[in-house]
Amino acid sequence: MGYPPVAFAAQDDIIAALTAAGATEPGAGITQRQLGLRRWKHSHTDALGHLLELGVVVRGPGERLHLVEPQARRLIAGRTGFRPWNLA
Repeated sequence: MGYPPVAFAAQDDIIAALTAAGATEPGAGITQRQLGLRRWKHSHTDALGHLLELGVVVRGPGERLHLVEPQARRLIAGRTGFRPWNLA
């Protein structure tokens, strides 16, 4: 059984916010509050927990979050079936 579409949307919100903030390096993380998602709901809290569990998002010093890009790419490719590296 998979996750409902709202969970995927919440994961995408978090991944997009971390990418936009430049939090893709271990030293360049941002806090959960700095993510600035306008509608932080239970779905976002659950999605963040799931992304942390999968290793897509990692907590660094000072509770700062950063995105692990290779893991994020694998997550999105596995979810959509889109694998751009097969196009070459």
